[in-house]
Amino acid sequence: LNTGGGGGTPGAYTLYDAGCKGTGSGGAGQNCGSVNGNGGTLTTWTRTNEYCYGYKATKDLTVVSFSLYTQRITGSGTMTCALYGPTNSATPPTASAATGTMTVGASAGWYTAKLSSPITVKAGQNLWVSQYDTQNIRAANLTTGTPQMLPTFWRRPAGGTGAWGT
Repeated sequence: LNTGGGGGTPGAYTLYDAGCKGTGSGGAGQNCGSVNGNGGTLTTWTRTNEYCYGYKATKDLTVVSFSLYTQRITGSGTMTCALYGPTNSATPPTASAATGTMTVGASAGWYTAKLSSPITVKAGQNLWVSQYDTQNIRAANLTTGTPQMLPTFWRRPAGGTGAWGT
C-alpha cells in the first residue's frame, strides 16, 4: 500500500471475514471447517433451549468466529452464541470457552458470531458451537444434509450451566 508521494496507487482488498475462503496461504477455504456448508431447509423449531452443534477438527485451527444457517422469526434479531471445547470427549463441556453475539436477518442464510477471544483447537479435538434465543430465531437444524460425526445436537435450558442432553 502506497499512501502518498511518488504517485503510487493505494492498494485494495476484499473482505472475506476471518477463516473464510480467500484467507490464509493458498486460499480456497483451507482454514474453514464446515458441516452442510450449502445450507438447506430449516426446521420450524423456535424453542428457548440452548442448542449446541458439534464439529471434529480435521486440522489445527484457531477459531475466531463461526456461522450458523438460521433466520429471525420476528422482532429483534440478535442472539447469544458460544463455543464449547476443545476437548477429546464426545460430550460438550458445561462451561463455554468463548461467547459472542450474532445478528440474524429475516431470510434463511448464514449469519456469523465473532467470538470474545480466539480458541485454539488441535486436529482430532471436538468443539461445539451454540445458539440460544427466546423463541425468536430458528434453531440451526436442517431437514436434509449430511449427518455430523458427533451427535446431531445437544440442548439444555437457555443460559444454563448444567449437563447437556441429546
